[in-house]
Amino acid sequence: MGVTGLDYYATDRPTVVVLTSPAPAEWGSLSADAGTTVVTLSAIENDDTWVARTSIELAQRCPAHVWQLLVFGGETARFAPQLGFAQRSARRKVGGYVLVDPQLPAPGTVSDWPDAPVTVVITRDAVAAEPLASAARLRGWTIVHGDAASAVADLSAQP
Repeated sequence: MGVTGLDYYATDRPTVVVLTSPAPAEWGSLSADAGTTVVTLSAIENDDTWVARTSIELAQRCPAHVWQLLVFGGETARFAPQLGFAQRSARRKVGGYVLVDPQLPAPGTVSDWPDAPVTVVITRDAVAAEPLASAARLRGWTIVHGDAASAVADLSAQP
């Protein structure tokens, strides 16, 4: 008897996939703090193949039955819709997106994105980041000011 449907994803802890380079040192402590698996993947080297290469690497390194919290830093965030679509196509569950000091994705890049909650984490001065916060707020996304690792730990602990 195989596992089907939502039972397949019946785990309360995600795989936290950090898509930023260089990965901050504090991501390493996230696994122990949140009881999650943290996978750090390569940053963008070639815009034309990054999503495909990253999807293949996710398939190799992340258990298929565990939901993923995709964490994008800086310019990698503009590929969140495409990577989310690739994960859905591979029948992998994305439970949320975290965009840290992001270059926001262009609206309408993938028609039904976001398919999971989006949190924008702003680590720099709130006044300087107000245009970014306003753009995220207009899209209905949650905005958090402060430490990225703490925000990700909090999000990964939520069911």
